[in-house]
Amino acid sequence: MTQTDPAIAPPRIHRAHLEAAGLAAVVTAALAGIPAAAGWSGLVVALAAVQALMVLAWMTGLALPGRIGTLVLGLAAAAGADIAAAVYAPPSLAALLSVLALAFLAMLVHQLCRGVVRVRATASIAGVATLVTLTVGSASLLVLHRIPAGADLASAAVLAVGSAVCVGHLVDVVLPLPRFSDQVPRGALATLVGAAVAAVAAAWRLDGVGQVTRAGAVFVGIVLGLVAGLVAVGVSYIEKSATPRPAPLWWLALPYLKIALPLAATAPVAYVVGRIVVG
Repeated sequence: MTQTDPAIAPPRIHRAHLEAAGLAAVVTAALAGIPAAAGWSGLVVALAAVQALMVLAWMTGLALPGRIGTLVLGLAAAAGADIAAAVYAPPSLAALLSVLALAFLAMLVHQLCRGVVRVRATASIAGVATLVTLTVGSASLLVLHRIPAGADLASAAVLAVGSAVCVGHLVDVVLPLPRFSDQVPRGALATLVGAAVAAVAAAWRLDGVGQVTRAGAVFVGIVLGLVAGLVAVGVSYIEKSATPRPAPLWWLALPYLKIALPLAATAPVAYVVGRIVVG
């Protein structure tokens, strides 16, 4: 067993895991429950809220330079991606590529507009590029919703990712083994258990959906659970070096990113595996 980072007391580690698990449960319930009650419009509204909060949490939690440009570009990319995903026919991730291309040009203009205060340009560009890619990628859930059995697949994807992240943090409260790093309180066991729970969640949600077999549902859950778990571990590495910017509810920024980023990163994967299982 590796040693716990001496710079972080175990109670703080446990509290961080519980905060992340709690937010993961709330966000998952909202992103799965609102569309279940309101259909397509509910998914659009719920996803837009998740994206907007992700942009704010990114700007606050990481305190990267160029915060106004980050806010504008992040929100604009999210809006553009959602519109493209909703209207492009036939449903395809190709709808999102044009948004990424335009966002790249906008990022360059953003750096030029910073003028004499253009400090830490590399960090600013990297931060904005990552945020824009994630917000655009999260719109893949809208594309997924439009394919055959898409509403069920999108709901199953959200449940699989949310359960993997939530359970992963809870397992790490009890047994963070084997540790990925001495500096990060995350264990490989949590990722594996989270993937198993994600498979159960996807199989439960897709039970009775004619276009998806039981094996296909389990495949969806395992793949999304593993990807989400690994992304969540990556967010923990980011958290290690992050210095949150003082703002209202700033302490929620990093815990929120622990669920928002896995959801965004796995959305394109959910579309691909969804296409595979429905043929």
